[in-house]
Amino acid sequence: MESSLRERDGTERKAHKEYLEHWKDDQFAALQGDPTAEAALDVDRFVTKYFLDSQERPYRTKTEDPMVLRTRRRSHDVLEDVTCRIRGLDVRHYDEHGIGIVGWDAGMNRAIDAEFTHLVASVDDPVRLPTVESNFNVLLFLTKYFGVRFDHDDVVAIPSEKKPTAVVLLSSFNNDRWLCEVAEGKSRFLGGKTIELSNRYIDDEKVPEKKNLGLSDPSGRKFSHIVVGWDPERVAAEVARIETAKRDADEERTTGRSSFIQITKAEEMERWLRLTEPHRQYVAQKQELPGDLTLSDLPGSYIVRWDGEGREYSYPHKASDVLTLDILPNQKRRTGIQQVADGLTASFQFGKLEGTMLLAMSRRDVRVLKAQQPKDDDEYDEEEKEEVSVPEPGPEQEPVTAGTKRKFEYDPEFELRHRRGNAAFAIRKRMRIEETAVAEVEDVPNRVYLQFAYRDVPGYTHDDPENLQIGHLDFFTKSLASGTMMVPAYGSEPQPFTIYKVADEPSTLVAKQPKEWRRFDGKQFGRW
Repeated sequence: MESSLRERDGTERKAHKEYLEHWKDDQFAALQGDPTAEAALDVDRFVTKYFLDSQERPYRTKTEDPMVLRTRRRSHDVLEDVTCRIRGLDVRHYDEHGIGIVGWDAGMNRAIDAEFTHLVASVDDPVRLPTVESNFNVLLFLTKYFGVRFDHDDVVAIPSEKKPTAVVLLSSFNNDRWLCEVAEGKSRFLGGKTIELSNRYIDDEKVPEKKNLGLSDPSGRKFSHIVVGWDPERVAAEVARIETAKRDADEERTTGRSSFIQITKAEEMERWLRLTEPHRQYVAQKQELPGDLTLSDLPGSYIVRWDGEGREYSYPHKASDVLTLDILPNQKRRTGIQQVADGLTASFQFGKLEGTMLLAMSRRDVRVLKAQQPKDDDEYDEEEKEEVSVPEPGPEQEPVTAGTKRKFEYDPEFELRHRRGNAAFAIRKRMRIEETAVAEVEDVPNRVYLQFAYRDVPGYTHDDPENLQIGHLDFFTKSLASGTMMVPAYGSEPQPFTIYKVADEPSTLVAKQPKEWRRFDGKQFGRW
């Protein structure tokens, strides 16, 4: 039984092998004599067809001229493994050019010479031609450009009278190490002789000079040009020409870049002057009242120039995209037994940021104003059990506001949970320094403090449980002010901005539908 199964299995294997061979024969015949496709399909059949007789012995007269395979496929390695077992059959690879040459050794040099000659027609840029030729075959390159001859024993013969001029090679030259060996006489093709060529390597930092090619191995260097020649003076002259051309090109690029920057700045300034025309008209028509700045001077509509991250949004091409700040008039009301803090609310649209801003004449008023902003019903339910306590924080305290009736207290463990490089840590440290500085003086004239809640446009709101999103405005006049805002998403550095008043009333849309704080504080988003 077992013997019968083994016999049947052997018969099936033999039949499958015969079928596979017939299938390969049909596929090979269908290629209609395309050597490249035949070698890619089956190297053994290719070699047998063109270089072996029926007994699989070398048959030199069957295909006398070497065959050029124009392919980038990985059949070259397999082809080399097959040809190395056949005496006299040679194969050369030029993967950069997608060429493989296979044939008898007697005619291999003729085929290589022919392909080298064809490179002239295949390269469009004459400047790149020497580089392409040197990458293809260094010996033929030396013969063509420097008159270095090689006899049938590959022994070099250097011309003694007239020598060609310098030749420029580009950075894509990849036979650098091999050419160094040629220059030092270490190559087996030179019979121990040395080619006294001078060369220079050109890069962006410095230009090292080598009297003889190959005195030091430049492999791994980043260079833009190699200049090679018999005459060191001509090599130096060519180097000077290339360096001058590179320097002129760099200066032209720098000049063009500077001109572009100047044009861009001029266009931005022109757009900004056009956008701020309403502010200049407002100032011309409005007579500013004397006296210190008060909250009653702030309500109105403002144009904003943002000089922080993303400043390009401050110079829109369309007036409808201008950055705006609308400050609403103070509407005092009573909630229970406590009066709302003396402060103002505002709506802002700063390019990709939009939200609500609270403004007051002191930090304390800003914090109280935030604590007393309208909340949702579930927020009140969570805070009913806590006492109302709004003490004045000292320099060592840090305000943490969670609602109307929560205490302002500084969490000492916060700093332990954050590294020094953390943006939130840096902002909190800056806040403590600022509060200490403010406490040392009685007042900062014409300064308005602010805190804000915002969201990305389009995007999510940014929760601020640690009260990091703060800032201030210093008014030069009652219609012009500059200040900073701490935006943790942009890092620990304050973001500067300037506001220009254009009207005494906020925009109609903001006045009718003011943006409440709870829309942007992030609590609604994270509650459910």
